[in-house]
Amino acid sequence: MLLRRGDRGALVASVRARLASQTYLPPDLATPDAEQEFDDTVDAAVRAFQQRRGLIVDGIVGPATLRSLNDSRWQLGDRTLAYSLSSPMTGDDVLALQQRLAELGYDTGQTDGIFGPGTGAFLVVALVGLLGYAFLQASATARIVNLATNVGALLVFIPQGAPLWGLGLAMGGCNVAGGWLGAHTAIRRGSGFVRVVFLTVVTALVLRLGYDVLTDG
Repeated sequence: MLLRRGDRGALVASVRARLASQTYLPPDLATPDAEQEFDDTVDAAVRAFQQRRGLIVDGIVGPATLRSLNDSRWQLGDRTLAYSLSSPMTGDDVLALQQRLAELGYDTGQTDGIFGPGTGAFLVVALVGLLGYAFLQASATARIVNLATNVGALLVFIPQGAPLWGLGLAMGGCNVAGGWLGAHTAIRRGSGFVRVVFLTVVTALVLRLGYDVLTDG
């Protein structure tokens, strides 16, 4: 979906309302949603929003701009945050949480507003690139560090009653099973195999992020 100058309708009204809620332009309460137009005022507001959020400044509301508009409506505390493998939560509240965890010394990976994995991958890159570890050794070390950070997180959040034990135990069981299978496969096949798998996953991630940027219009 792409919205640009000259378009009109309910989707334009939704974008306009989201921009108005953040004071990028005044609200339009008089015009029916179906008749609201993507005019010069909306175009300027979209460009200002894109500039502030570090997006491509083209005045077009594509997938990345629309996602950023949706993310911007959330503030930390507005909703309960939880990790979902199939549909990671995104938003300014997730970004704020990542920043606060980083201030406390927890490595959450890239501070990108996406509630998902990342610590292990970045740690493997650092161990291989900066310390000269083999991929097999780096992967094993990353798992140990991840375990330590998870234990630290539990020590912080258990007194607050925050953990979702059912979900956490289920994910932990799957993690142990995957770790056991991955470790045995890595030991049998060596660093060369780990390198291929790791680079394949990282390449897929880079391609996905590049696609998200390019399809914004």
